[in-house]
Amino acid sequence: MSLSVRVTDKGVGLALRRMSALLSDMTPINEAIGSRLERNINLRFDTHTAPDGSAWKQWAPSTAAARAAEGRGTLLQYTSRMRDSLTHAADRDGVEVGFGVDYAVFAEYGGRPLLFDGGQLGDEDANDALKAALQAFRKQLRIQSQ
Repeated sequence: MSLSVRVTDKGVGLALRRMSALLSDMTPINEAIGSRLERNINLRFDTHTAPDGSAWKQWAPSTAAARAAEGRGTLLQYTSRMRDSLTHAADRDGVEVGFGVDYAVFAEYGGRPLLFDGGQLGDEDANDALKAALQAFRKQLRIQSQ
């Protein structure tokens, strides 16, 4: 079982429905959204922050001491498997962003969220998704009009 998020934000959804009325294939727009969200999530690994900008819950002191003694690993990057499993899949109907490791759900709901802010896209992610969609939309309109 993997952890993924399907973009269903109301504001993003409304914009996408309007765009789909003008375009025959939404795949490029959904791909742009997936790429942007994946980039945002990768940044969260580096900054140790949640989608709302708050800091992740820290390790227990005993865990931090053990990791330091081993000389490797930071929050959610002990082996890099989770970060390396981050991916997105887009088609004409939508985009899914998520992880291909079972334990991602424990991070998401255990104090180190990467995907959600209160069960939905964070404000920054929703805004970035709209920006990516608009950029891709303009590009698709130019292609269709040629």
